[in-house]
Amino acid sequence: MIILDVYKEDGFKLTWPYHPDAQVRYAIINTVKRTAGFTFNPNAKAWVSEGPEVLLDMDRIDLWEHVTEITPQAAARAAFFRALLEGIIEAKHEEHEGQYGYQQAGTNTLVLQDRSILADDMGLGKSKQSLDAIAKLGVKRILVVAPKTLTYNWAHELEKWYPSWTTIVASDDRKQRKAQWSEWELDRKAEIAPAVFIVNYEKLRLNDWDYTRYWDVVVLDEAQKLKNTAAQISKAAKKLKTDRMWALTGTPMEIRIEELYGIMSLLRPSVFGNYIRFREQHLVLDAWGNVIGPRNLELLKDRIAPWMTRRRKTDVLKQLPPKLYNTVYVDLSPAERAGYKHIKDEFIAWLDEHGKSANEANSLTQMLRLQQYTSSPDLLADMDDVEVRGTKYAELLDIIKEYDGRIMVFTRFEQMAMRLLNWLCADVEAHPEAYITGGVKSEERVPRVELFNNGKLGKVFISTDAGAYGLNVTGADLIIHYDQLWNPGKMWQREDRLHRIGQENPVNVLNLVCSETVDEGMLKVLDKRREIFVDIVDGAEEKAISKLGAGSLKKIVEGKL
Repeated sequence: MIILDVYKEDGFKLTWPYHPDAQVRYAIINTVKRTAGFTFNPNAKAWVSEGPEVLLDMDRIDLWEHVTEITPQAAARAAFFRALLEGIIEAKHEEHEGQYGYQQAGTNTLVLQDRSILADDMGLGKSKQSLDAIAKLGVKRILVVAPKTLTYNWAHELEKWYPSWTTIVASDDRKQRKAQWSEWELDRKAEIAPAVFIVNYEKLRLNDWDYTRYWDVVVLDEAQKLKNTAAQISKAAKKLKTDRMWALTGTPMEIRIEELYGIMSLLRPSVFGNYIRFREQHLVLDAWGNVIGPRNLELLKDRIAPWMTRRRKTDVLKQLPPKLYNTVYVDLSPAERAGYKHIKDEFIAWLDEHGKSANEANSLTQMLRLQQYTSSPDLLADMDDVEVRGTKYAELLDIIKEYDGRIMVFTRFEQMAMRLLNWLCADVEAHPEAYITGGVKSEERVPRVELFNNGKLGKVFISTDAGAYGLNVTGADLIIHYDQLWNPGKMWQREDRLHRIGQENPVNVLNLVCSETVDEGMLKVLDKRREIFVDIVDGAEEKAISKLGAGSLKKIVEGKL
């Protein structure tokens, strides 16, 4: 009664001859309509699946019992995907016993879901899962799009796991990039092994290489960069021609639901429809049309759940060592306290003057100035009357000297990172290259981290948040937050540089906080935000945090919130 055939190699096409019994005919049509992966193609006069994941729904509603004829090609593809489904089921059972069963499940799910999001926690091996999925598919033409700082990470992963594949990282030089593209085309045509072209998001907008050609697979790493549908890189990404597009993101806690719309509109536009409809169904707006909160979160979750794979570390890595938290409070010296009071008093006077408008960008600038001062008076040129390095650095030096293991220190300020490195090189014989900041070239980052992981860059490694983007650090077991950030998710990202696969020892997390200063106030704000910070892909977005008024800001800068 129903003929099952392969559609564009990966999907399936259901057709059936006219049945004289109208009741039977309509029953079959209604059954197919209830299968989410099928849409009717009037030209082919057939119901066509969007991808092989339709097999899940065919099982769920017993559609297979209506199939009376199946072509050999469809039978072979169905058997292949059936094995993947069984592998996913087995791997899910293994998650409670082994450490890597979830990766097999993620790999199989990517193969089954041609256009989907892999949103595992940071450090769970999303790049490895996507490469394994490519290998399982046996395809040849692969495009990887990643932030500039991660392009060489991908080259390193490919060299580690699939050294026989051709891998090219697009050059910054226009002429060299054209030569690379020609080389890639030759390797791809040879059909000897998969050929991977790695490019950063900014280069999607360039027209000196044929990125709009057909790709077997497109991998979008750190896909939250495509959250703005009006941005040039998002428009360029929509021009990519492929039936398989996988979006990887290890930071779903940063994705607000209006940003999630941008990613899904690229992968599967039919999930949310147009933006006007999306705003009406899922966003709460104020009188001026600004987004102030989410709505219908359960419906949102139901819509994205079929196309998103999300695993937490606590769920799948039973053997991963724990994170142990501690806070060290530092008392400013009398001279530092006087300098801090001078800056604080100026800020409070500004708050009193501006009243309700005190939440503008200038207030954040003033708070960053206070934070710089607690990190080291040396960061502020107009504070020459106090000890240059400051008591926080003195405490950091004592900790480094006493700690037996190796340490990673995070700071939000690149100036602070370089000062710490210079001072520590003199005080504890730190290595002059034991640092990563946004100014370090992409191709130098992975080798530096590898050297540190192998014990060849000394005892301490210093990084800014931008510098460590996407890096895998396993050579330390203590992470020190030299300063605090407003976003709990960003703080967790720092910690997850160490707390990941390959880490054998417990990860100690230490906050360095100057008492009765903005440091202590920000730590208290972070603690409160952690209590209400909920991951959107687990069912809800971060709950609305009321805007801070002048009174709250005063308490924060004094550390008395």
